[in-house]
Amino acid sequence: AVVSTQSTWEDDACADIDRSRDKYDKLQTQLIRVEEDKEKTEQEMMRQGRDLEMLQNTIQKSQRERENMQSEMDVLLDRINKMSDMLDKSRREKEDALIELERRKEELDKERIQGKSLEEER
Repeated sequence: AVVSTQSTWEDDACADIDRSRDKYDKLQTQLIRVEEDKEKTEQEMMRQGRDLEMLQNTIQKSQRERENMQSEMDVLLDRINKMSDMLDKSRREKEDALIELERRKEELDKERIQGKSLEEER
């Protein structure tokens, strides 16, 4: 009876050891999976960090280009306004010149008429 109790106790101890080994192996496998997942997650975070940095650089470049285009548009608008002012001034000067030309023409016509009248009187 002592041998069978000892044998049962040894069998129970061996079964406990086997269960503990199985748990240890499962935990070890889980730990390896968790470490692999952690590594994959860190790599993904690094990749996303690089992608984010590229996007930020692209946004900054686009903002600089937009500012440059706005400056160019401002310069062009200023040039257009100056040319428009010059055109308006030219039109006014043309109108003034036409008025002056018409006035002189009328004066010459009057002088001719007076000149003819004087010749006829003579």
